Amino acid sequence: MRRAHGNRIFEIKMMSLSKEWIEVSIASSGKGFVRELSNLLKKNNATDILECGCGGGHIIYQLSKNGFNCIGIDLTKEMIDYSNKNLEYLRLNWINLNKLNKKFDSIICRGNSLVCGTSWEKSKEKFNSKEAEIFISKSIKAMFNQLKENGLLYLDTISQREIDNDGGAIKIKTVNLDLKGKIEYDWEKRLRYMFGKGYVNKEYFEGNSTSYLITPKELEKIVKFFKTKKVWFPNFKNETNYDIICAIK
Repeated sequence: MRRAHGNRIFEIKMMSLSKEWIEVSIASSGKGFVRELSNLLKKNNATDILECGCGGGHIIYQLSKNGFNCIGIDLTKEMIDYSNKNLEYLRLNWINLNKLNKKFDSIICRGNSLVCGTSWEKSKEKFNSKEAEIFISKSIKAMFNQLKENGLLYLDTISQREIDNDGGAIKIKTVNLDLKGKIEYDWEKRLRYMFGKGYVNKEYFEGNSTSYLITPKELEKIVKFFKTKKVWFPNFKNETNYDIICAIK
């Protein structure tokens, strides 16, 4: 990106959306979140964990330090390139989980990743709600198929609180983050559009993302379609961005 300063024009190297997502995930899902997630997994006797849409692998790296056996997959090459190489990370579309030839005690798909599966880095104009809706159902089916009997599926989506506020302004300010933006909804197109700019670890970011607009109750209905033994909404003190939905196969 070019910026003018007086009579001079200079280049600003912008952080990518993938790297920004990783940094925000690290900042928003710290030790407290990992502790609550670990307790949930232990309560449900989960040892072998798969994270779909793992990004840089921050969560499964922390889980592995707590004694869990973890694998992470992501479709974006840049995400995998940033991942911690001390664990197993694969570039794979989670629709094709059967290629792993292994079943898991728990499968995690967090950070609103489920509804971004067909729209990551796509413009609003290229967003296709029907494609996204079909992909979500196929994704949940693929995840259930790869779970062991009594396995735990962990999903999340935008919070009901965000929906009640109709999106709105975003402000993230920590030691390493200074971001401002806005979330806009288009219910007719089922489009959630988020855009923002600022600095992440002193590196400039300006970008946007699109995702399928679904309520927690609508996601619950899709999950229940697969005849689960139990479906519930865990309440994590350290998850303030999304509503969590869990199910037992």
